[in-house]
This record gives sequence, structure tokens and C-alpha cells, in this order.
Amino acid sequence: MLHIRMHASFFLCLRAAGLCVALALLGVPAATATTHAAQSRAAGNQTALLDGMSFVLRNEATNKEDRVIFRGGKFLSEDCARYGFAESPYWVRTEGGRIHFLAEIESPTHGKMLWKGSVSGDSLEASYLWVKERWYWTIRREYRLRGVRQK
Repeated sequence: MLHIRMHASFFLCLRAAGLCVALALLGVPAATATTHAAQSRAAGNQTALLDGMSFVLRNEATNKEDRVIFRGGKFLSEDCARYGFAESPYWVRTEGGRIHFLAEIESPTHGKMLWKGSVSGDSLEASYLWVKERWYWTIRREYRLRGVRQK
């Protein structure tokens, strides 16, 4: 189970293909989660705000380059795809001229990643938490990335 610290109003209930990421991960009470989930559904799908965009990012810790793509309501990290992480639905919200996104991607062999970030103009700042549970230990690492829109 992924544990991440986030602002409580950030994507309070995520639903896609029958998957619901419980807000217990964020420490949000169930009643609050239900209220915000209803508000999110009422606001409609905003993924079109990022669809068709791609960004070239640099990992601050490893200095490795990656390209992330938003298309058809799905998020893809090209570097992560090499390790079996499939494209996955993403969610967006806007606040103060920034577009915030959240995506959870999964690999059959390399665990799960929870990506979050924000876009302002042609700049993207993101982070992801990678968790790979094994019977003898759990890998848990967080990375930060920055990049620009690829045109």
C-alpha cells in the first residue's frame, strides 16, 4: 500500500476501470472522501487540459532524462515503460493558474509508482513515489523531476 503525504483536497477519490484509490492512503476520513469524490465527478473530466502534451524531464537525483506523455486520458513515462509500467489513467485539477495531475502506474515485476506534479505554462514539476514490495524487504523511493514541454 502506498503512503504519501499530500494536500487533503488533492484528488480525493480516484476512479478508473473499477479501481478506487482509497483516501485512507492520504489520511482523509471516509465522509470527507465521499463529499470530495462527488464534487470531483460534478466538475467533469479535465484531462483534456493536458491531453496531447509531452514533457522532457530530468530526474534531480539521478540526472537521468525521461519523457512523460499525456494522451487519451492516460499518463505514460517512457523510461518507466522500459520496466513494464503501463500507461494509466491520470487525474487533473486546476488551482491558481497551475494544472495539477496525479497518476498511479504499475508494473507486473517492478511494483507501483504514484506520480504527482503540476504544469505552469511550458514547465512541469513532478515527483513520484516508487514502491516495490518483496517478501524480504520493501523498496520505497521518492524522486523529483523538472522539465519543459516538448513541442
